[in-house]
Amino acid sequence: MSEQKFDWQEVVERNPQGYMELNDGKKVVHGPVESIKINDSDMVVIILKWAAEATLSGVGLPGDWIATKENKPFTFPNLLVPFVIDDTPEKGQRVRFNGTNILYFDQVDGLDPKRVKGLNLTESKIKNSVIANGIKNAFPDEKDAALIEDFVGRGFSINGELVVASIFLYAKGNGKSVTEVLAECEKEWERSWNFQHPDIKRDPNAPGNAGIQNRVSLQNIYSALGVQSPYQANV
Repeated sequence: MSEQKFDWQEVVERNPQGYMELNDGKKVVHGPVESIKINDSDMVVIILKWAAEATLSGVGLPGDWIATKENKPFTFPNLLVPFVIDDTPEKGQRVRFNGTNILYFDQVDGLDPKRVKGLNLTESKIKNSVIANGIKNAFPDEKDAALIEDFVGRGFSINGELVVASIFLYAKGNGKSVTEVLAECEKEWERSWNFQHPDIKRDPNAPGNAGIQNRVSLQNIYSALGVQSPYQANV
């Protein structure tokens, strides 16, 4: 019998690359894992690349899969949600928690996106098409452009999209690689941006403390890259 555990740090450290499926007996939610972490408030935060849901029939079978309107992070307190890690014959080890909820460690086949109504994975997540096209023009390497577009398209405000895209462009002019810039941006995403409202996310001109924190984030990134920041924290 698998050992019951409580500290999700073990799961986080294994960096799951599979999919998560949540089943409450009435509805099921499914999606591939983008990231999992424990934040400063000791909350487990799981972000999916995309999410779909389906209503379960009387015998537990899912109906039509429909893309969720808002792909929000799944959060719950660490140490308060017990889990077990068990082996499956075809998909390797997985986490089981809260009854029938599962999360696979390995990158395994899950729900085919083609079966999900309303899911368009080819459409840019960036709100401003000018920014999206500018990234493609400035970064001819398709892999680099895709990495930047994926990050800039994480639900930032329109002004935030422009500011974040500018980081990559400005750093490129100073000889910094996309992976270097992305690593520093991810730190600020985990520290602050992931928890901001979409209307102000990453906007240095946002009112109050949000704007201050966003300018601090910019300074942190530019300082770590050894590049002169065009912003001041004004804290």
